[in-house]
Amino acid sequence: MGHLCGFVCIQVGKYHASASLHQLLRNGCPEATGCPGHQDYLVFESIHDLKRLVATPALWQSLFLQPWAGTAIASSLTMSFAEIFQGEWWRTALQLVLLRVGDVTISVGSLLKLLLFMSLLFWLAGGMRRWLAGRLLGHFDVDEGTRIAIASVLRYLVLILGMVLILQNVGINLSALGVVAGAVGVGVGFGLQNIVSNFISGLIVMLERPIKVGDRIEVGSVQGVVREISARHTTLVNSDNVAILVPNQRFIVENVVNAAYLQEPVRLRVAVTLAADTDPLLLDRLLLELVHAHSQLLETPTPEILLSSADGSSRQFEFAVWFHPDNIAREQLASEIRLDLEMAFAAHGVRHA
Repeated sequence: MGHLCGFVCIQVGKYHASASLHQLLRNGCPEATGCPGHQDYLVFESIHDLKRLVATPALWQSLFLQPWAGTAIASSLTMSFAEIFQGEWWRTALQLVLLRVGDVTISVGSLLKLLLFMSLLFWLAGGMRRWLAGRLLGHFDVDEGTRIAIASVLRYLVLILGMVLILQNVGINLSALGVVAGAVGVGVGFGLQNIVSNFISGLIVMLERPIKVGDRIEVGSVQGVVREISARHTTLVNSDNVAILVPNQRFIVENVVNAAYLQEPVRLRVAVTLAADTDPLLLDRLLLELVHAHSQLLETPTPEILLSSADGSSRQFEFAVWFHPDNIAREQLASEIRLDLEMAFAAHGVRHA
């Protein structure tokens, strides 16, 4: 667009449909004349003629826009700000239908309302979970794992109930979505099978509580302390402070070792191979001294010396001690016991085989 001898001229030859657009411009504004020497230009006597032209919906529809978009653009270009906010065009835009499924109609307005309400729902449900687990349930005599499990289950209940109410509020009748529900069911049976299985397994773990936050567990080749139990996976942290995300389904279909499940002391056995002439009474005394000096070992139940095997040149003993699994990792405690035994053996002349 440019100025020529005091007139306003517009170039139309660069548009894809220049011939039809050239005719449209002439029909929309009869005062427009051809520019001498420039067949791709039209000349308008005043800016008011050009303004009347751009208010023509057919102009914008010819530029590869949808009919409703051409009407909206042409109408808005001739409005002042007061007319825009006081007019009815935005109500028409909100009522624009995006999708029809049976008797269910989804418009721009209902979609915006759905997104807004869903965002508020997830924000409120997350805040409620943090408040329950961190404040309200903290006043009761329950452990951290129980508080998190109760808060998580209530969060999912609030989300499910809130989603149903929101869908009804925006005009989506759930009973009319039978076909969609059937399609989703087929998808669950195939592509979403593992996701749904992990979600259901997560709910079972939260309700039955075979494991809880703070437990030191082992599933397959994975060991660690339970840090969080979510809908799809459980977070374990191993002794190297590395987080491991384990799908909840594994806690249902595989064997899980949970040393803290009984809330009782567990036994640790450390094997040592010594010379055949080693005095068992000396080993028993060294073990009692070790247990008494180590803060993580228990004197009750009584520690024991077990003879695993014997031959002509060696004896294999097992030093059996008791400890609380919540306080220390099994591997770390075994390493500390071996170091203490080596120092005791060196001090009392006990020889390895």
